[in-house]
Amino acid sequence: MKKLTKTLTLLSILFSIPAFASDAYVRTPHQEGQGILRPIGDSCFLYTPAHVVTRAQGVMIETRLRKKLQGELINTYPQDLALVKLKDSSACEESSWNGGGERVDAILDVISSGRLNYKHQQGRLEVFDLEITNKAVDTTFNIKLKDGKKFRKGMSGSIITVGDYPIGMLLSVEGDIGTVLRMDTMADLSRRVILRYATDLERIEMGDTKVRSESNIATEPQKPVGIKNAPPPKQTYENRDQVFNGRISKGETTDHKILARGNTAYRIIGQPQRDSVDIRLEFLDDAGNCIFRLIRTPAPV
Repeated sequence: MKKLTKTLTLLSILFSIPAFASDAYVRTPHQEGQGILRPIGDSCFLYTPAHVVTRAQGVMIETRLRKKLQGELINTYPQDLALVKLKDSSACEESSWNGGGERVDAILDVISSGRLNYKHQQGRLEVFDLEITNKAVDTTFNIKLKDGKKFRKGMSGSIITVGDYPIGMLLSVEGDIGTVLRMDTMADLSRRVILRYATDLERIEMGDTKVRSESNIATEPQKPVGIKNAPPPKQTYENRDQVFNGRISKGETTDHKILARGNTAYRIIGQPQRDSVDIRLEFLDDAGNCIFRLIRTPAPV
């Protein structure tokens, strides 16, 4: 367990994430497929291949625990990706979405196998081992099922995972080769739409450096009108410490981010650890460039 306060970007070597594999079964009068859910603010979104939903008047979605959820098509992208907004936001309690695919590059550099998670209409989950056959393209990669297994109708939109981490979504199949859209590409393509629904904290986590600065000005205490030399309003410091905690595992990483203010001092306080943990602190400017970096390895106790 680790507990840290007031840090901009924290990287440790560590962390395990539960995944629910295939999140949803998607059905229209013309097509069927799969999808991955993503909670944003008070809304719930579904990523699914565009060819599954574009010709439909409405989209019906079934999750592990909920049946016949209705969705509204929000946007489509040339990469055969569609973004659907669910009318029941509680469906995203079953979401497998993890960050924005920040680890996909690192995983594809060293891993050549994974799993395809296919959800049947009846709710049963089937998992297929696969080989990653082509990593050359930035936005997609190719896969081939192992053990002589074949792709089948309705698999479009299935989530591809390495361990418990989702790295992409199956778009299409030609012969025995499937084309997968990378998770980080999905996040990048939909970023502009997603930011409209995101909370300030979510916008910071997505690297948005223009986080509604106007709202900070609007909420500042105003001086009383008509009173000269009025004393400044009393400043409060409640909740000024931000604490990050969670369980971490060897060989994995996690990120924690806050919005740093100029000319402000920050202090990191770490609880004793039984194992050695690397801590990387980075300060980024408005353009996302690193202007200061510190790496420390506290001694285990």
